[in-house]
Amino acid sequence: MQPETDNLLTRLTQPTRLTAIERLRPLLVRLRAGLGRTAQRGMTLIEIMVVMALIGIIGTVVAVNVIGAQQDGDEDAARILVSTTVPNALTDYYRRKREFPESLQVLVDMKKLKGNQITDPWNTALVYEPSATEFRICSAGKDKRAGSPDDICNSSNE
Repeated sequence: MQPETDNLLTRLTQPTRLTAIERLRPLLVRLRAGLGRTAQRGMTLIEIMVVMALIGIIGTVVAVNVIGAQQDGDEDAARILVSTTVPNALTDYYRRKREFPESLQVLVDMKKLKGNQITDPWNTALVYEPSATEFRICSAGKDKRAGSPDDICNSSNE
């Protein structure tokens, strides 16, 4: 045999020594294929439960803060009604007629107030007590009972 043929025959019959990259190539191909499948797989039940728990916690914090702000806003709105809005309309009426109206509905009929301005934020009618030269306006407050500690009142002489 010739030396070239011997060399080729020797290479084919002896185990070849693969480089590190050649040995790792099939492993890398399998890993890439595996990663592609897990990325398409979606989220696990535990991941979904964790996300739902976080959404619940955030929702609770937001709800507590919004409800507290709404209650403060209702009290502020009632104070504005009894200290500014309704007294301004009553004073204007008094300057023109030299007397206070018998009820706040008169001011609504004259378009000095809107219909929702004679009820407080808790949908309770404002308590209006006129006299000859002064008046008193009260909101029953969030408990909706007149004469309780949470009432918000204003008198024309205050």
